[in-house]
Amino acid sequence: ADVASPDYELNNVASVTINPSWVSSNGSPQYDVAVITLNSAFNAITPIAVTDENPLNERGLMAGYGLHGEGDNFTNGDDGVRRCAENTIDFVDNEPFDGFTIQVDFDSPNENTNTYGSSTPLALEGATASGDSGGPLIVNFSGTDYVVGALNGGYNPFGTASEYGDVSIWAAVSDATNSSFLADNGVTIS
Repeated sequence: ADVASPDYELNNVASVTINPSWVSSNGSPQYDVAVITLNSAFNAITPIAVTDENPLNERGLMAGYGLHGEGDNFTNGDDGVRRCAENTIDFVDNEPFDGFTIQVDFDSPNENTNTYGSSTPLALEGATASGDSGGPLIVNFSGTDYVVGALNGGYNPFGTASEYGDVSIWAAVSDATNSSFLADNGVTIS
């Protein structure tokens, strides 16, 4: 976000603090985390807790306003509709980066297109696309929803975004650099 834009104050944003370890969206997805401080609270909205617990093999929920597809095709349309999907978190590691990322792949119902882990999709299996960046990855631990990562982007070794095989990549709260940055900037890590 351009914090100097004319809408900066109109959107209730007091400040934006970017993780100093973040270099670029293509060079350091593991540290693509920021803290946005508001001028005043939204009293009608209960924030989702943040945790540094490892979400490997858990069911994650993602939401966004980005472009969309249906797995076997990509629709290059921006219709402003918020969509959500679920996915099994297949990969939490520091490879190929020097910090931890969380990655999921969009499995085909035919179980013939798979990048990581099991090829069996969840009932509402999906992936992210352009325009979803910055969105949370939410996991339920012991009955409570937690944010475990912030979306950086993704790639598809088989096709294009939002098609089967697509991999989505989040900066992991469980990375020590991210959890320290968040805590130093007022975010409670559960």
